[in-house]
Amino acid sequence: MHRGLIIGMYNIIFPFVFLLGLPSWLLKMKKRGGYGTGLKQRLGRYDTPTSEENKGGVYVHAVSVGEVMIALKLIREWKRTYPEEIFVIAATTSTGYMVAREHATEMLRVIYCPVDFSWMVRKVLNRFAPKVVVLIESEIWPNLLNQCRKKEIPVHLVNARLSPRSERRYRKLRWFTAPLFAMLKSVLVQYEEDQVRWKSVGLADDQLVTAGSVKFDSCDHEKPQRREEFQEILDKFHQGRKIVMFLSSFPGEEYALAKALENLREEWFLVVAPRHMERRLDVYSDLERAGFDPVLRSTLEDKAGEKVCLIIDSTGELKDWTAFADRAVIGKSWLTKGGQNPAEAVAAKIPVIVGPRMDNFEPLVSQLKEQRGILQLAQLENIADVLRTGEELEEMAENALVVLEQHQGATIRVVEHIVNT
Repeated sequence: MHRGLIIGMYNIIFPFVFLLGLPSWLLKMKKRGGYGTGLKQRLGRYDTPTSEENKGGVYVHAVSVGEVMIALKLIREWKRTYPEEIFVIAATTSTGYMVAREHATEMLRVIYCPVDFSWMVRKVLNRFAPKVVVLIESEIWPNLLNQCRKKEIPVHLVNARLSPRSERRYRKLRWFTAPLFAMLKSVLVQYEEDQVRWKSVGLADDQLVTAGSVKFDSCDHEKPQRREEFQEILDKFHQGRKIVMFLSSFPGEEYALAKALENLREEWFLVVAPRHMERRLDVYSDLERAGFDPVLRSTLEDKAGEKVCLIIDSTGELKDWTAFADRAVIGKSWLTKGGQNPAEAVAAKIPVIVGPRMDNFEPLVSQLKEQRGILQLAQLENIADVLRTGEELEEMAENALVVLEQHQGATIRVVEHIVNT
């Protein structure tokens, strides 16, 4: 189908979809504290005059915290090689925006990405006049692509993800998606086999590049670091016990893990880092219900005893917290599908335990299992047995690093491809 017809259909349907989803979106913004951090930017309105904006830089579109962290990693590597480059990060969620804002400088402007109406997107592109647009992982917005095409701004999709489910959906809608994908200058995939899936949904050979994963690239300067501040917090509560850290946990998982560790509190100190920090009070309640005495990282109440556990209710700190763990447990892999990223824990040389539902991180998880670099448990309750027996897992951590080596240098490969294309 002709691209113009596709864009026209989209612009007829999208306003209705936007209005239907608006109440839920506003409620989520309120819950995550997004109202006071530049909500009007989503409508293309800014306090800074257009004449004062840096123009001609790199515009990076990232969605939530995970994508923003990839964007920041990419920008840091970019500036190591090209220190004069300027950037804009356009985040979708308020949590992603807040993480990006912590790194804002004169050379790095952070905004909310505009709603994908053609006039809003055009206004933002005119404001920043980027020379290139970078999309992180999976965000394809028709009007953004079309306005970039009209302005002859190349668009690159970086760290491209296409799950089997998304592939099936895109193949059914290939008549709609193929003309959109054709507007991408390049798609940088993580594995060679990914190219086959992207071709099946309409990408051409000359658009596809295998670069490895920026997310899994364990750059020496990006590895988890032990912060003195974190050490002081742990020293206050953990009483010399080994630390089991539950990373990116989801509803229901915190209670189940806490119950599993109920009889191991003399030996193990539990640290929980929920995927969404706004769930802090629900997590607090679930841990109390499981017999623990939780402490929020944001308040650090004065508590003591073997029942004390720590909730990391902050954003942008998770990577460096992993440096203190003796065992890492990855959330969203038992009671919810998809899993969360195990790479930062692997890079910290920590034995990693996951559940059976890690589909979003294939083929990495299968490769880790084949290399005996990860422990996959069918039942969350079985974690207690693993910790109780004192199973020697340090060799597993070393094996996992071998798997990550294939992604070494992915970040600079992405940078050089975009710069030289």
